[in-house]
Amino acid sequence: EVILLRILHYRKYMTKRGILDKKKLSALSQDPAYSLVYNFSIKEAQPILKEIKNRRKTDRIRISLFNYLIVKTVATLEMFLMNEAYQLTKESPRKAKKLFSSVLVGVPLADQVVSTYSFMQLNDVKQIFSVLLGNNFLNQIKEESKQNSTYYHIEPVHINQSKFLHKNWDNIFKIFDYRIAITHHGKTLKGSYTDIRDLVGGVIQFMLCMTLMIHTEEKEYS
Repeated sequence: EVILLRILHYRKYMTKRGILDKKKLSALSQDPAYSLVYNFSIKEAQPILKEIKNRRKTDRIRISLFNYLIVKTVATLEMFLMNEAYQLTKESPRKAKKLFSSVLVGVPLADQVVSTYSFMQLNDVKQIFSVLLGNNFLNQIKEESKQNSTYYHIEPVHINQSKFLHKNWDNIFKIFDYRIAITHHGKTLKGSYTDIRDLVGGVIQFMLCMTLMIHTEEKEYS
């Protein structure tokens, strides 16, 4: 019965044929996971949010910054997820093989995971990390937020006064739709400072929770 449940768990995911996409691979970063979050939050997100807060809603620069920050936040998350998937695949190739119906011979499996799956599609992200980590990935992230929300707000990357991730869960993932509206449909979005603060802050919390979930054990034994 236990074996059957495990089979059903993996069958609910759609496996894919492995491909190689050199353009996506060239976007991989050599920086550690936390460095990506730190550089984005400190050097871009926080200064831009401050500028948005100090300008009127009708201000053209404010509107441009509002839309830019949505796109850049999603791009940073995509980069973060790609790098984490790449490293996890190198560490657990047997688990990663469960993501594929067939793989390319002679091509590193980590290259194929990054090339084949989309890190801007929530279903793909859930599938990749649930398989690589052996858990229900999104549920685990939410639990991590509940357990550590009183601590990670002291991190310098945390956006002050942004809602805790687990209390703003459904709204956070709307940022994917907003990014598509801006980049693919030519939309210009407007919103309150609180809206953009909580969106960006929530994504940063997501990356912090994921970093804690994956790398805490490594730090304990290093």
